[in-house]
Amino acid sequence: MEFAVEDLESNGSGAEFLSVNGEAAEITDLAMNGDMPFQAATEERLHLVQPTAEYIQETAWRYVDQLTPGFAETMKISNLAGIRNVVVTLGFRQALALLEQEIDADYYALDLYQDRRTGKFTRLGDQSILLLPNGKRLLMQKLINEGNIRLPYSGEGDGVGDIRMGGTVKIAMTGHVRRPAALEECCVETPNPYGSLPIKLGEVRWKGWNGQIQPIVDYGVGLIANGVVKFHDSRLEEAFVPRAQFHLDHNRDRDSIIPLPRNGTIFNRKR
Repeated sequence: MEFAVEDLESNGSGAEFLSVNGEAAEITDLAMNGDMPFQAATEERLHLVQPTAEYIQETAWRYVDQLTPGFAETMKISNLAGIRNVVVTLGFRQALALLEQEIDADYYALDLYQDRRTGKFTRLGDQSILLLPNGKRLLMQKLINEGNIRLPYSGEGDGVGDIRMGGTVKIAMTGHVRRPAALEECCVETPNPYGSLPIKLGEVRWKGWNGQIQPIVDYGVGLIANGVVKFHDSRLEEAFVPRAQFHLDHNRDRDSIIPLPRNGTIFNRKR
C-alpha cells in the first residue's frame, strides 16, 4: 500500500467542526446520504453555527486533544513504512493548523471567508472541488491523474460511503459513528485505527500497549477475489466482514489458513 486516504472527523478525532450537534448533524446526514448538495449543506451549517475566530481556535485544539487513541501513532508508523497519508475532509483548513504540526500528511479541506465587520466565518472562501457532487471522489481522481496518489491506496473513515473511492480497500472506521452508507460501501470495518495497519503494511500487525507499539501478529497476505484482505481478530475485538471468496496463493507454500470467530479467516505466514 503506497497511500492511505483518511477521513479526519470519523477516523482521526471525535471533535467535529459543524457536524455533531442538533440541526447541523441532521444536515450533515442529509448531505452524506445524497439528499442535499454538499455546498448547500455546508453553507447552511455555517449559517447555523456562525463560527468566530475563537470558535475555530477551540476546534483546532479539540482536533488534537480528542485524537482517537492510536490514530497519530498509526499515521506515524505508516509514514515510517513509506506510506503517504492523505487527509481529506469537509472540515475547514483554518481549524487544522495545530493538527498539521502534530501529524505529517497532505491535507485537503475547505476554506472559509471571514467577515471583517463581524469577525465571523459565515461564507465559504475559494470554491473547492470538495463541494461538488461526489466531490471527494472527484478529488481522488484528480490527485491520481496528477500523480499525487497512485494505486494501491486505502480509504479510511465513515466517509467511504460518500467518497466512493476506487482504491484497493475501503475501511469503515466505526469508533465514533456507524454510518449505514459507509458500512454498505466498505470492504472492512473496524473501530480501532490499528485495525487498518496490517492491510497497509502487508506483513506485521501492530498494537499500542502501555504507550508502546508492539508487533503482535505476523501474517502473510492471501489472495481474495476483490484484492482485499479481510479477517477477524478476537484479541482486538475487530470484526472484518468477509464479502469475497478466499483464494490461496499456491506460490506461497508456507501459508496456512487459521479459522477465527465470526467466519473470519487469516492467512498466517510462518517465519
